[in-house]
Amino acid sequence: MDSLDPRKVTLDVFEFYCREILTTTTVERRALLVQHLQYIVRRLITYEYNFGRMYNRTCITNIVSRVCGRHAYAMPDEVDARFQPHQLRDCLVDFTPRKWKTTIFQFGKLRESLLRNDASLIILPSQIEENRVCEPQRDGDDEDTPLEDEEINEA
Repeated sequence: MDSLDPRKVTLDVFEFYCREILTTTTVERRALLVQHLQYIVRRLITYEYNFGRMYNRTCITNIVSRVCGRHAYAMPDEVDARFQPHQLRDCLVDFTPRKWKTTIFQFGKLRESLLRNDASLIILPSQIEENRVCEPQRDGDDEDTPLEDEEINEA
């Protein structure tokens, strides 16, 4: 696989943004990076399988950004207005039990996904050809996209 293949470059940029979201220390920067990542997903990654490395990174980043992309307590209005475009609404203390249950459920699904044999499988993002989305191909060869492997990795 050519290292300059647009699908490979897209995957690298996606993984870069995921890593930045996970390692940044400020709420505002994390929220801004989430906006950038959402743009990349909408514009460049048009199809994603529900298994493999990219899917798992998406799940991890989604959970972290939902919880860490907002302040724990409400900010004063004068401070809040300055950062308004770069933070998620609601503070953590205002989360409803339903939102917390959703987050806990996502952790459970992430655990199941990470235990699968295909958890680290690299599947390139889809490619757009003449207004039609093509399914992604496996990194490194021209075979069809690999099938899911729901078996739990015993190693």
